[in-house]
Amino acid sequence: MSDIDDPTNDEVLIGLAEQPELDAILRVMCAAFRMEYSAAQPIYFNDPHLNANDKMVVRCAQKIASCVTLVAGHTSVDQATLTICGLAGVATAPAYQRRGFATLLIESAISEAAKRGAQPHGLVRERRDLRPPGARAVRLLAAHRQPADRPRESQAARPGL
Repeated sequence: MSDIDDPTNDEVLIGLAEQPELDAILRVMCAAFRMEYSAAQPIYFNDPHLNANDKMVVRCAQKIASCVTLVAGHTSVDQATLTICGLAGVATAPAYQRRGFATLLIESAISEAAKRGAQPHGLVRERRDLRPPGARAVRLLAAHRQPADRPRESQAARPGL
């Protein structure tokens, strides 16, 4: 059995990834997204932004079950600069799916983003069942609300709305 095929141990640890785990993380992503490892491997390891400190994982029996990448950045709102953090590449190995690991991981990643200074002004959450035909997508959007006395740009640009 490979590192991603044994869901028998229930010891679950969630935390930042370590450098030696990067290959196992790629293997989880390839299994979850049905990518060929040999094609993904050179792209992944040649990415100048690849950093274990920007990845969080769920470990079961010391094996990577699920992973996510934190993507940090900054944006300007009015005259303020805000630290933001996106979550990318949320993946769970097939043997560990439907056990709530991705949900736990996302919750932990949001907490980690807050520790890094990201401010929760808005949240876009997208969940996809990546199975072939009949796949469904559910999108929830909780947008940053602007004060009532200040119209949105799209409203201001279209009088009468």
